[in-house]
Amino acid sequence: MQRLDVIVIIIWFVFILFFIDLFQRRKFNFLHFMVFAWGTWVIIFFILFPKALETFWKYFWLARGADLIVYMSIIFLTYLYIELVNTDTKKDLQITKLCTAFSVTNPIKQKKSLIDQHKPIGFLIRAYNEESTIWSVIEEIVQGWYTFIVVCDDWSTDSTNNIVRNLQKKYKHEADIVLLSHLINRWWWAANKTLFAYAQSNSHENWIQRRVTYDADGQMNIADMKTFERAIDWDCSLEVIIWSRFIEWWSAKNIPFVRKCILQWARVITYIFNWIWLTDVSTWYRMYRSDILEKIHIESDGFTYQNDIVHSMYREWLVYTEIPVHISYTEYSLAKGQSSSNALKILKELFWKSWFYK
Repeated sequence: MQRLDVIVIIIWFVFILFFIDLFQRRKFNFLHFMVFAWGTWVIIFFILFPKALETFWKYFWLARGADLIVYMSIIFLTYLYIELVNTDTKKDLQITKLCTAFSVTNPIKQKKSLIDQHKPIGFLIRAYNEESTIWSVIEEIVQGWYTFIVVCDDWSTDSTNNIVRNLQKKYKHEADIVLLSHLINRWWWAANKTLFAYAQSNSHENWIQRRVTYDADGQMNIADMKTFERAIDWDCSLEVIIWSRFIEWWSAKNIPFVRKCILQWARVITYIFNWIWLTDVSTWYRMYRSDILEKIHIESDGFTYQNDIVHSMYREWLVYTEIPVHISYTEYSLAKGQSSSNALKILKELFWKSWFYK
């Protein structure tokens, strides 16, 4: 057996171990299947026909022992890079967990509970430097007779935190407003984790039958809650109700063309990774039945938190539907939201998490 044959067999063995690891972590999907299926057949072909292997390697200038040492060094450095990035990612996750744990165990609440005045719907709002919009956003929610609101302030450097505290005083007899505060800025995906963790850890708030995730930048329209509630009336078995900008052509105003194209490609990527075909995957305006929040696991500490939610929906077989909502893109909301360049970061994170992170 020649040296190249031994290398191919070793690679094949590592290939199989990688396959088993992905399957055990329940991260195996159609993309993995295609890569492993074709990769296995190629390796078997080279084992059966070693001359073809020698011809193939000549194209990569692997003709001397020194070349082999160089390539093995590259493989080792690549492996070392993967391990270092994984270690750094785990440290970020631990920091976020600490922020979440502190926020959930030290909420700022009003002294009086208004259980008898609540609609059975609670709002989960993430906020970072939203002093120009958060007052009006919360007032619109309260005026819509939704009187249970949880705000996660992701270490804002402006007066967002103080505004929420003032709103607590203003509506102390009309609404329950809970304020969660991060010790450091951990971005919106960490705020999502904290809001979900609070909802999961406060099971005594059992009068809240549904939780609505909401933004503080004024982009979402509280009037669309009527559409959410009609969807529940039509089908009470729905566990997740998702807004969509693309069910009806009129539902999104001033959406940039480039962003619209990126969002359409995101649908395809989401389907490849999760086997769920959604018309709009990059969304936060959603309604969750309270008892299924414990099935939603946001494991990512990055842009792929939306993929974690969709993957949880697929893994847990959650009953969902999409509804059209009115979204108004303004200069302010576009500046606060994700930039188009983040699409590449999301794609990179998806592949990294799917193939290398453990």
